[in-house]
Amino acid sequence: MPDKSKMKLSRRGFLATTGAAAAGALLKPTRLLANSANGPRLGNLHPGVAAIVFDPDATTGTSGNLDIIRTMVDSGLKAITGESTAPDAMAHLLTEGTVGKKVAIKVNCINSGVPTRWEMVRAILERLVDAGIDPSNVTIFDNQNLPNSGYTAANFPNGTGEIFDGLQLLSNHGSCSYSVPGTTCSLSEYIVDADYLVNTPVLKGHWGVTDNDFHFTLGMKNHYGSISGLTHDWPQFREMLGCISADPVHVKPKTILVALSSLFGYYSFNSPGGSAENWTTFGNTHPKRVVLSTDPITADHIGQEMINHERPLHGLTEKTDTYVEYAATTFGIGIFDFDAMTVHQWIGQPPNLTVEPVVGTSRQLSWNRMNGAYGYRIYRSTNAYSGWAQVMEITDPSTLTWDESTSPPLSGYFYRLRAYNAFGMSDASNTVGIFPYQV
Repeated sequence: MPDKSKMKLSRRGFLATTGAAAAGALLKPTRLLANSANGPRLGNLHPGVAAIVFDPDATTGTSGNLDIIRTMVDSGLKAITGESTAPDAMAHLLTEGTVGKKVAIKVNCINSGVPTRWEMVRAILERLVDAGIDPSNVTIFDNQNLPNSGYTAANFPNGTGEIFDGLQLLSNHGSCSYSVPGTTCSLSEYIVDADYLVNTPVLKGHWGVTDNDFHFTLGMKNHYGSISGLTHDWPQFREMLGCISADPVHVKPKTILVALSSLFGYYSFNSPGGSAENWTTFGNTHPKRVVLSTDPITADHIGQEMINHERPLHGLTEKTDTYVEYAATTFGIGIFDFDAMTVHQWIGQPPNLTVEPVVGTSRQLSWNRMNGAYGYRIYRSTNAYSGWAQVMEITDPSTLTWDESTSPPLSGYFYRLRAYNAFGMSDASNTVGIFPYQV
């Protein structure tokens, strides 16, 4: 994947570095050694840690680029674990080892036009196999038609001798008598029988914006297809989703990874049947992102933020559903507060800043648009290497110029710029200078 600019936001403030290869160096959590066969499953190894990985070539039209998406997944896995290779990163998550262990991967295929992308799931599956998981012990499932969404033998070859020999692609959730505590819902037998669970939701809105509606289709809502006995009109439906995600036996401790499929998505449709949309935030094209985290709350909150930032740009009301925050505070599943998160983010190359004369003695700064930026911050100093102070914040990401009318001192003014969004800031642009106007 091309060198990307990455942004990180944590309770300690902003830290920016450059390059996907640097992801492993940013965060090195204490390695959690695999437990014994009878040891407790941990779940959510790194609360509040997430990677948002972008590549402009991840999609073409309505198709995904498997090779690029594989590299994106690898970069995200390394960032959230601190490991230097993708197989090591996946092994890091498999805390009970791999021999004889079963994995359930829950996809979302209710909308074959905007499903969990099979390319992302295949990349995850490849790393599971690299880490030592037998593909015959892996089940990819949803209670919808998987082949219509690309989950086919052609994309997951499982003939004799192939790397996915024995993989199961199942268009049902299986019946099981296990009831999630606090509900009368029966959990999928594939999850109950598994040792590890990977949740792969889609970046989508859902229903309307009133208090009686359900607002998002993300990770917690993805388990609507993992259970039987739950309907949208169930009393306290949101609380039940939190209870399911917090199940202490089969869901919370088994969930090793949440991978939000954000290569395509939609923000305006209030039904499962919407189509992939172009997003203003993402350069008037598809998001072209994957979001990886061990924390289901963090992953869902990032998805909510993406949708709710985009909606007002089209005159739409933000969705106000608080079920993710409720689950975080009530069940202690993960981190909801952005200030307590560590988010590694790639949004593209750092901005390229230029300066040209305009009317009179004014100078105009110009820069290229950054995919995923909410706006831009301009910094000024009398020293090209230090002493930077913010002089302007551009809150409209489509604005790519700013006129400087303040006369510089004899030594000149120097400028640089950063893009920002809810998750952090980009690396700084190049530095340009403005000196006293000479006739």
